Amino acid sequence: MADAISLTSEEITAKTIQEIKDVLYGGITYRNMKTFRTFFVVNAQDSFDSTYPVYVPFNIPGETAEVVSVRVSFWILPYRAYSKAAANNTQQTSSSGGGATLTSGSGGGQTSSSGGGATLTSGSGGGQTSSSGGAATLTSGSGGGQTSSSGGGATVTSGSGGGQTSSSGGGATVTSGDGGGQTSSSGGGATVTSGSGGGQTSTACSEQTTVVASIVLVDEGTFYGISKDEAYTTRKVATYDHTHQVYNHTHSVVISNHTHTVADHTHSVVIANHTHTVANHTHSVVISDHTHTVANHTHTVDIENHTHTVANHTHSVDIENHTHTVANHTHSVDISDHTHTVAAHSHDITFGIYEEDNSPSVSLYVSRDGGATYPTIMGTYSTDQTSIEITQYVNTAGSKMLKFEASALGRLSVQVEIKLDMSR
Repeated sequence: MADAISLTSEEITAKTIQEIKDVLYGGITYRNMKTFRTFFVVNAQDSFDSTYPVYVPFNIPGETAEVVSVRVSFWILPYRAYSKAAANNTQQTSSSGGGATLTSGSGGGQTSSSGGGATLTSGSGGGQTSSSGGAATLTSGSGGGQTSSSGGGATVTSGSGGGQTSSSGGGATVTSGDGGGQTSSSGGGATVTSGSGGGQTSTACSEQTTVVASIVLVDEGTFYGISKDEAYTTRKVATYDHTHQVYNHTHSVVISNHTHTVADHTHSVVIANHTHTVANHTHSVVISDHTHTVANHTHTVDIENHTHTVANHTHSVDIENHTHTVANHTHSVDISDHTHTVAAHSHDITFGIYEEDNSPSVSLYVSRDGGATYPTIMGTYSTDQTSIEITQYVNTAGSKMLKFEASALGRLSVQVEIKLDMSR
């Protein structure tokens, strides 16, 4: 049999007193307990970003006999807004910017896919008459005063022509108008002398028949033994071989002053039926070097009142299959120093819940002096965490603070579980 537990007289007295209290107060209560254990939870939820952390305060009471445990859990949530517009009544000007040249990366070197191969027809148009226009005189500005550069110096030859016969013509009598009735001015009064002649010998000849005529008779008698009746007789005269010697000589003709008078008359020409045949030929024209000079001048055009009427019609455009090729290139943009000024204005508020998920990373800091200092960082996390033990950093009574910093805009839900032993 196990040894009995021995109690001192004091312990026996305390036990007796406790039994009496249990009877008086109806069981075990704080009145009849020296310490008791309690548990409570702190919940918090807020938005945060790289500038604004989330703070979660809690307190360890002064009656705490022992901090049994403190554990932290949190959940990273998308940022949530409850409106997307707000009022602004202050004019703002941005800080100076620009003063830079931006060059895009190399682009191009690409060919678009084949396009086209279609016929596009516009909707029906026309059937309209323009309003009356014109009734104006337009005068061009001064022109001319210019000399063309040297031209010409060439031979231009036409293509082969001719080889054609005209249709039959003629068969008509053409009579000129009255002519004549005119007297020439005085002429003549000159002696015309022929060039030197003679100096020649004729060839010999023999027996010829010579006609002897026009012998002038003197006093109706005889002339060298020839009677009047024999004067016009043809005789055969025997001629012996001989020559004729002609000496050099000239002939002089004296033309006295005189005039020519042409009486009134007409000329009639009978043109018989005929044709003209033109043989194949070319024409050559020689154009020598030359210039053209245009004097200063203007042109004036009178435009009368008129309208233009366009009939109903459509336009059809055939676009063949084709591609577009863009060569490698860059774009440079010069941005000078400048500012942007936004005048005071307001926006209507549109209510609603709008979320943005940026998946920020979260760093947890613990302060045992109510946020005066943060000597301890528990770690940096990119996912939800449960039951991070921080008991040893908050195991004294007083105000405590948790700080959560974020790398981007987000929202955090936090739960702190605190277990304490409390004294009476």
